[in-house]
Amino acid sequence: MFVTLITADNRHLHSDQMDQIFRLRHQTFNEWLKWGLPSENGREFDKYDDSAMHLAALEDDGTLLATWRMMPTTKPYMTAEMFPQLLVDGIPSDPTIWDLSRFAVARDRIAGNKGLQGRLLASMAAAVYEFGMINGIAEYFSVQNSYITPIANEMLGEPVWESPKVDAGATDAALYIYEPSMTRLFGLRTQYKLPAPVLRQFQITQQQVAA
Repeated sequence: MFVTLITADNRHLHSDQMDQIFRLRHQTFNEWLKWGLPSENGREFDKYDDSAMHLAALEDDGTLLATWRMMPTTKPYMTAEMFPQLLVDGIPSDPTIWDLSRFAVARDRIAGNKGLQGRLLASMAAAVYEFGMINGIAEYFSVQNSYITPIANEMLGEPVWESPKVDAGATDAALYIYEPSMTRLFGLRTQYKLPAPVLRQFQITQQQVAA
């Protein structure tokens, strides 16, 4: 298993992985959670995907295990446009604040394997924090429902701030803010015996991120 970063620049090399990402999101958010998000031919995607970065945890044969979407708040992003009521201190546009969304796991591939489940979730969190450390990210926003929050907190640690919950149609939603932590990152690497770095494109530059 490894975690790779799919960007606008390398997306043409990952067409199969992106197709798997959209299929997994449809399975997760529509077939399982029943959120009723717009989908097409069994694929859930939206207007933010083209400019977003996507983390993909893959088996050695390229099969997708998990995905997470990341966007800088300097571009149009989901939290600001769909949940502005959660941003009680205003809508930020800051290169050091990023939006996390559309976390999904291939549950059928990890069912019954607690060791793989823990290592997979830890790998995704470590990849998020590695990316944050090398790109000067101070905060990650994450809108979650009550089911996802315990999983996110187990991965990322306790949030530094959370909003009140609101009704979001098919589910509830609240905004959580996490700060990249070197201590947390090292702890994940040690506890789950992760490679260092986890993220294959660990050397991505700030210039590439800002492009």
